[in-house]
Amino acid sequence: MADNLEPIPGLSYVVFSPKENRYYLKESREWDLNRLYFYRRTLDFSGDDTAVEQLQRYVYDGNVWLLFTPAMIDDMKAMLARVYNGHYKNEGTLDYRTYIALLENSLKLEDYKEYGSSLTGFRTICNMYNETIKGLWLSAHIK
Repeated sequence: MADNLEPIPGLSYVVFSPKENRYYLKESREWDLNRLYFYRRTLDFSGDDTAVEQLQRYVYDGNVWLLFTPAMIDDMKAMLARVYNGHYKNEGTLDYRTYIALLENSLKLEDYKEYGSSLTGFRTICNMYNETIKGLWLSAHIK
């Protein structure tokens, strides 16, 4: 799954700074997944970047909004319908928030399987991720 994710080219977003009570318009730097999400050291990333840390903090605080163009919105709607139809084999659309939660848990599970296979409780943690993912899919179908 992680290999299939690509940054959206030309994506803009708004960051709200509660301290200054201001909004800032930013352009996406199109960071890769290891840098932006996992914050993992790679050959071209030292594992230390203040800009990534600040953006992650704003995202976790709920102070970032993506600014999609109409074409991006249409692409997103089509993708959410394909994901829903692929899973349930009938017509419908997956809610964007549910998709983000599914994506987050699936990425964490994929990463844990790759890097945590020798840890105690490996199967229990994998089962917890799988149960969370199953619950998200169930909640998507109920709506």
